[in-house]
Amino acid sequence: MSAIQTTQTTNPLMNADLLAEMLDAHLTEREALSASRRTKRNKPYAYPSMIGDCMRKQVYKMCGYTEPVSSKLARIFDNGNKMHDRFQTYFTDMGFLAPEDMEVPFISHEHRVSGRMDGILRAPDGDWSAILELKSANKRDYTKMQNTGPLPKHVVQVMLYMALTPIKDSLILVECKDNQDVSIFPVAYVEAEGEKTLRRVQTLVECADARRLPPREYEATSRECYWCYFKNLCTRNAI
Repeated sequence: MSAIQTTQTTNPLMNADLLAEMLDAHLTEREALSASRRTKRNKPYAYPSMIGDCMRKQVYKMCGYTEPVSSKLARIFDNGNKMHDRFQTYFTDMGFLAPEDMEVPFISHEHRVSGRMDGILRAPDGDWSAILELKSANKRDYTKMQNTGPLPKHVVQVMLYMALTPIKDSLILVECKDNQDVSIFPVAYVEAEGEKTLRRVQTLVECADARRLPPREYEATSRECYWCYFKNLCTRNAI
C-alpha cells in the first residue's frame, strides 16, 4: 500500500505545525489570563492538594511566586478535570453523589487553608458518608500504588479534610491514564496523623507570613528538586 500523500493548501488548519503553534498559544494565553484573575487574599492560604508536597515549594507559592503553565501542562490539568467529571457522573448515576456534594468548598480561616473536595459520597439511607478524592496516574505510579498503597501526599490531603470536617472516612480513587484501570483506597481518620497535618499547615502559614523558608525536606539531587521550578532560588535560600 502506498503512503498517503499530503496536498498543498492555503487552509491554515491543514498546516499541522501552524495549528500546533496556534493551540499552544491559546492554552498559554488562557492559563496566564486565569492566573491574573485569581483572588488575592491579604494573608496567604495553604492549598489542601499541595499539603503533602515540598514545604519550601508551597511557601514560595504562598508568597506570590508563580510557575509558568505550559500548553502541555494545561492539557494535563484539563485531562484531570475531565476525569473528575466522568467519575462524578458515575457516582451520581449510582445514587451516591448529590449535586451539592460535588466540588465542595473547603475553607478554614482559622487554619488558613482553602480548596475544594472532589465530592462527598453518601448512602441513600444516610447510614454512611465518605470524602471522595479523585486522582489520575501514569502506569508506573499506578503500579507502585497497587503494591504500596496511595501516595503519601494523597493521604495527607484527605487527612486534612477529615481533621477539619465531621466526616472521618475517605476514598482515594486512582485511575491509570494509560489503560483506565481503577484502584480505590479506603483511608480512615487517624487523630495523630490529623494533628500532624495541622501542625504542617501551621508551619507553612508561619513561614509564609515571615517570608522565610522551612527546613529542607529533600536533597538537591532528588527527583523532586530536579523538576522544581524554584530550585535555583531554593539552593540560595532566597525568598
